[in-house]
Amino acid sequence: MHESKETIVQWACASIGALATYESKVTARSRPSVCASLLAVLHRYTSHVGVSQWVCYAISRLACMFPENRTSLEGAAEYLQQLLLQHSEELVIREVCNCIAALAKGHPEIQTKFANIGTVKSVVKILSSYATSKPTAAAMCSAIHGLAWHHEGNQEKFSVGSTCGVVVDILRSFAYQDYVAMEACRAIISLAYKHIPNRNQLGLMGGCESLASMIHILGSSKTSTADSTKSNAQLSRVDKQLLNQWFCRAVAVLAANNVENSQRLAAAGICEALVNILRGDGIEFKATCKWVCWAIGNLAHASEAASILPSTSSNGVVSGSGATPPTTPTGSSKIAVRMRLGNAGAGAVIIAAMKRHLDDQQVALWGCRAIYNLAKNQSQLLGLVTEGAVEVVEGIAERFASTEEVAIWASMAKESLR
Repeated sequence: MHESKETIVQWACASIGALATYESKVTARSRPSVCASLLAVLHRYTSHVGVSQWVCYAISRLACMFPENRTSLEGAAEYLQQLLLQHSEELVIREVCNCIAALAKGHPEIQTKFANIGTVKSVVKILSSYATSKPTAAAMCSAIHGLAWHHEGNQEKFSVGSTCGVVVDILRSFAYQDYVAMEACRAIISLAYKHIPNRNQLGLMGGCESLASMIHILGSSKTSTADSTKSNAQLSRVDKQLLNQWFCRAVAVLAANNVENSQRLAAAGICEALVNILRGDGIEFKATCKWVCWAIGNLAHASEAASILPSTSSNGVVSGSGATPPTTPTGSSKIAVRMRLGNAGAGAVIIAAMKRHLDDQQVALWGCRAIYNLAKNQSQLLGLVTEGAVEVVEGIAERFASTEEVAIWASMAKESLR
């Protein structure tokens, strides 16, 4: 039986992608020639669905596993843009998006190149067409994450059109599917980080309520839903912590200096959700503790004038959260966001996390900042002192006296506790 040339090329690309996943199988010496060969294949077979799919898979794996080789693969950008314009097959679009994400994230020159050749506009144009398919929706969010990550120009391009709304729709529709939800969180972070219009738009489109629904659904799961066949309990716990960390980062970014989003997040039960993460096994993980502290600190900081209605649902999550944002509550029924955080036990879990990871600089930094912001509420100040915040902060100030940023926040936190 004779295989066609195209079939052989597909198998070769699939094999390269699989081998690249195991770093030692593609040696540093062989990578440049492999990259050049893949670009030649991509150039020759852009019109072939099967080959296009698998060569994109191989390129994305190489770029993901060996970031230092992304420059060698930069020439794929024009071909990827051509594939977006030329093909509508879902499998091709999915692998193209994964490839864009792997090449672009953290590489400003490649991010800018994609913008200049129209790839950002192409992603925006086709986004809604694939938003109802789980794996492709995840890949589209991954592409947005890679293109917008710390790139103000691309963030601005994504602010035009329906990108923010579609990303929120994806999160809302697939809140039960952790790998899609995580990619949607990552897209939200890249869109909103230090970009006020996108941050506002995501809040208006229901991003805060969708995050709350997601963590309520997935936070109650004891194992990762990405792969229910896993037998290693530790691996499942790490998977869950990775999801928790991206969730916390999304909360922190949406809340940053944004009173309205802080109100929405707190009203949806996010304060309680953040505390519950550290009441579970999240407290064992330094990264989880760091991002929970960051999120709590941002909520407390943004709430200088923010207030919300007490949650009326049993689980703290607003049900039926659509694109229309909740109305801002008025009158004497308001309670401060800081009060909500304190009532949920934010101070206690932050102090516990700082004690658990005494030598971690990032937990110390963000923990001190969170304490400083929580202590601005008089009743929370008393609770923090009772929980032992003064002793913890003093210990951090001594331990990190030579680390300027931590020392500054420890000093500020100590002063706020007086």
